[in-house]
This record gives sequence, C-alpha cells and structure tokens, in this order.
Amino acid sequence: MMEEILIRLSGLSGVTGCFYVGDDGSFVAQALTKTFSTENAKRAVVVLSQTFEALSMVAQFTITRMMVNTNGARLFIRRSDKGYLNVLA
Repeated sequence: MMEEILIRLSGLSGVTGCFYVGDDGSFVAQALTKTFSTENAKRAVVVLSQTFEALSMVAQFTITRMMVNTNGARLFIRRSDKGYLNVLA
C-alpha cells in the first residue's frame, strides 16, 4: 500500500523520487532511481530527525514538515506518527 502511494507520488511532475523511513531509521517503502544512495538517505534522515526534535524543543511546538534545498534539488520531509515521508524534487 505505502509503496503504491510512493510510486504515484514519484510520477508527479517535478518529483524525482520518494521514500518513507520509520522512526527506527529503517526504509519502510521507497520509489527511487537506482542511482540514489539509500545509505546516504538513511544518514540524512537520522540527522534531519534529530534536527526536527531539536527545533521542536527550542520552538516549544511540534515541527511537522521541513524543506531542504541542496544544489538544485529539494527534499521535502513530512513527519507522521510512525516516521518520515521524504519527497525529492
């Protein structure tokens, strides 16, 4: 079910891939190209999840989404109850 949703998201104009990572750092589902490094993605998600938590503590409210701009690409991250939805564009 989740993988089907990610495949549909990846088919949207401008989206180059997406993946869902659980709170434990495991890839639950993904729709990524073969050139995409899942190990780098896992590392990024760990750092970004820590950033989510730190910003929430400082701001004293829950941050549920974030956008990261990198060298012409964007990573949209959305927090859910059980992990993080990540969309690359």
